[in-house]
Amino acid sequence: MESVFAIKAGKKTQTRRLLKLKHLPTNEIASIHKDGSGKGWIAWSPKPVSAKETIKLYPGEEGFKPRYQVNDILWIKENYYQYGHWKKNGKLKTGTQRWKFIPFEDKICYTNEVDIAYLSFDPKKRSSKIGMYKRWAMFMPKKYARHWIKITDVRVEQLQSISQEDAKAEGVLHPAPHRCPGWTDPLKAHRDCFICVYKFIWNQINGPKGNHWDINPWVWAYTFELTTKP
Repeated sequence: MESVFAIKAGKKTQTRRLLKLKHLPTNEIASIHKDGSGKGWIAWSPKPVSAKETIKLYPGEEGFKPRYQVNDILWIKENYYQYGHWKKNGKLKTGTQRWKFIPFEDKICYTNEVDIAYLSFDPKKRSSKIGMYKRWAMFMPKKYARHWIKITDVRVEQLQSISQEDAKAEGVLHPAPHRCPGWTDPLKAHRDCFICVYKFIWNQINGPKGNHWDINPWVWAYTFELTTKP
């Protein structure tokens, strides 16, 4: 929810998503190349290239096409509550019980509209009892979306290339009040460091999956703005 609030307030205008690469190119620069259809693809070159230059695309990887293109309009998923109940739905191969949520009414409440102190039971626990249950953002249907964004720029870069301004645009509201160790250039020795906070957030989300900050993975850097529902 914090990111939704940041987007609404205009404090978050960028997001980064991992490139799923099996073979990482070395000593090369990644750039976006627009093909004849106007869509963007990744190209690898020893130097930055312009759209007018002939570019050989790095072969063999489906993930080199960005999932989203400039001017794409997307809807924002957020956590919500919905009336309904849980039903047992078979078991996994490991023997773990599977569950399916059965909505009782076609309406929801957003998390900022509900005081869970007034709920009669824990909304996170599955039960066959009809009630209000918490549903995670990943399960939100498009019809319930209330915020929309438009992609205004797509580029590819390595994670540690992020600038202070870009880290701030990622929704970091409160910078770390210190000088980053190892930054000897006084122009880069920021006393208020947004990058350090973003690094911490990134590692919390992606670190457990092996994509921590220190390995400096390649990422899509999307810039977006709020827009109206299409």
